[in-house]
Amino acid sequence: MATPSYQVPPPPPPMYGPAVGGAKKEEGKWGLVAGILLILAAIIVIGIGIWWAALGTLFLFVGPVGALGTICFSIPLICGIIGLLGGIFAIKRTHWAIALVGSILCIWSIFGLLALIFLIVGKDEFH
Repeated sequence: MATPSYQVPPPPPPMYGPAVGGAKKEEGKWGLVAGILLILAAIIVIGIGIWWAALGTLFLFVGPVGALGTICFSIPLICGIIGLLGGIFAIKRTHWAIALVGSILCIWSIFGLLALIFLIVGKDEFH
């Protein structure tokens, strides 16, 4: 049998750089810590809202002070719900802006302030 007149092509060069799909970024702990602190802060802020609602209904017979307390309980309640949502997103490391807004709204608690600091430090962990 005759040998082929062509040469076998050389093997392809090795892949340089990340594989298709990108390299997985190493995740730090700032987002997780911020998420846990933000959930704790949101629970405290929701507790403040419930306390205001209880005081408002207690003093409902006093007049406008009781009605104002009952109406104003919704402010910390809404802040706490947004803070809970931000804490969940911070643990998942998605939607950094919502986690940041949640930590700003839960700044009533020291945990909210710490979560805000940790979110700013760990911004690069979010995708």
